[in-house]
Amino acid sequence: MTLNYIRSYILGSILFNRRVAYIGSNVSVKANKKNLHFSNSVSIQDNVFIQGNGTFTLGDKSIIKRDAYIIVNNGKLTVGAHSAIGKRSEISLNGGEIFIGNFVRMASNVFITNANHEFTDLNMPIMNQAVVTRNITIEDDVWIGHGAIILPGISIGRGAIVAAGSVVTKNVLPLTIVGGNPAQFIKSR
Repeated sequence: MTLNYIRSYILGSILFNRRVAYIGSNVSVKANKKNLHFSNSVSIQDNVFIQGNGTFTLGDKSIIKRDAYIIVNNGKLTVGAHSAIGKRSEISLNGGEIFIGNFVRMASNVFITNANHEFTDLNMPIMNQAVVTRNITIEDDVWIGHGAIILPGISIGRGAIVAAGSVVTKNVLPLTIVGGNPAQFIKSR
């Protein structure tokens, strides 16, 4: 047995109630362990932070890369098999659901959120207005480039590519490439 195996077994058992393939240093979990459903073949790199009381499922051989920040407040976050959450990326779930399929590659600094503040009452501070959630679906075999932002209510079709720095405000059709702010159709694959 290697030191990494023993470390992953012990820390995985403490943090996630199960052994994982790899766990880095300074991983922080402030979540209900009963709501974390991780395959034992996942890898969690250094400085990952996971918090919230919602359900988080992480599929076979998926990876959360270093310095990622995962917030699962209520609701359900599902990440399929062989998928990667990039370095310094943030996924913020505030009720509802975010579904990320299989073989999804997420570069660094990607931000995904399914929540937004209401802002229609001009007599009330925005921070005191309701938070509105809209589900997000990212289908299988999607590539999300560095620094992309995925906003509430978005669906990204199978095999699509989101270019680096894009702000996705509209649904993305399968097998298409989008880019820009706001993200626009560039071409089909």
